[in-house]
Amino acid sequence: MSLPAPQSNAVVIVRVPAPWWAPNFLITGRFIDSIPEYAKAPGLLHKSYTFSEQREFGGVYLWESRRAAEAWFNEAWHERVRKQRGVEGNVRMLDAKYTVPGTANFTGKELPRHGLRTDAVITWLSSEPSTESSKLELLATVLPQSPGLVRVSFGTEQDGRLGVVSVWSSSAAAQAYWTAERRAAVSSVIGPHTLSTFDAPVVLDAAVAKQESP
Repeated sequence: MSLPAPQSNAVVIVRVPAPWWAPNFLITGRFIDSIPEYAKAPGLLHKSYTFSEQREFGGVYLWESRRAAEAWFNEAWHERVRKQRGVEGNVRMLDAKYTVPGTANFTGKELPRHGLRTDAVITWLSSEPSTESSKLELLATVLPQSPGLVRVSFGTEQDGRLGVVSVWSSSAAAQAYWTAERRAAVSSVIGPHTLSTFDAPVVLDAAVAKQESP
């Protein structure tokens, strides 16, 4: 995969345990209700509202900068989650050195403020801590473009983990990409790693929403 010039974006992955009594369709409805709030979030470019394989709800965010991301996920945000949910919100932040557009687009039902009800899927590849940062660029050599890819970000966490966060138009596209052979190629570059998958039933193009705000 060809990488652009280095950037200063941030990708944030948020996970909060879902209440046992709340079905996914109810939480999805609340996702949709919150679109106007997130459409106005300073520095937010995109949000995918997500469910993890462990039935955590949350989101995968693309921000203009780490500063914008940290301003949103401040102590007041964490305190609000503790008060409203009775749990800690799990927030992982990557300095996204490269973000590469794919060739696919989201499809689905249009929602207000440039939201979309969709079948998108997010995959998050994460290395072990203290992996050599120079290997981030090497990852691109074993991760080619693929049909169904909307966008992919390559980044690093503060503990030295390398991360690749890919946005897919569908689950089928993501599954077709992450074959055993591709995982082996990744291992040859960065060693042991994890691959997490999130359903993204609602997505928000916050950057466009801001452009069209009165």
